[in-house]
Amino acid sequence: MLHDLVLAATALNDGSFRSLHECQLGFRDLWALEVEIDEIRVVRDELSAAGKLETRGGGFALTDVAREDLESRAAASAATEDQALADWRQSLQSQRPDITEEDFEAVCGDLGAWLNRIIIRHGVEAALLLYPEEERARRLFEQIEGLGTGFLPERTGVVGQIRGGCPVARRTS
Repeated sequence: MLHDLVLAATALNDGSFRSLHECQLGFRDLWALEVEIDEIRVVRDELSAAGKLETRGGGFALTDVAREDLESRAAASAATEDQALADWRQSLQSQRPDITEEDFEAVCGDLGAWLNRIIIRHGVEAALLLYPEEERARRLFEQIEGLGTGFLPERTGVVGQIRGGCPVARRTS
């Protein structure tokens, strides 16, 4: 998991870090994860040996191969997401012919916000597994768990009916 997170953090930091400490701060800023510099050093060395990172002074950068792989996976993921949304749209339109473009965009926005919250939740769960003694991660997990769908904007009309018909929304709001 740390290998993937180091690659992701590096990509999000314009492809490089000047130091291990800068990468450590990136973990904290991006995912609220505390990772020891020695852990990052080991991962950097392993990824360098695998041809995914190249060391630069005290820091490191993505190799062209790693960058191309990440871009390829991101493109494939975007294509899958586009297809899933198109399929979902078709399903919604068959059930609700009155749904407008604005309604669909609102439902998609709510879905995106909800999915982001779920992804954060699972990331924090992973952090708790790695660092069960980390009180800050435990508090963050409890905050996220308590939100349900209450963080989403209030919706009326078609969008409210669609969202209200979702078993997950009913159960967690």
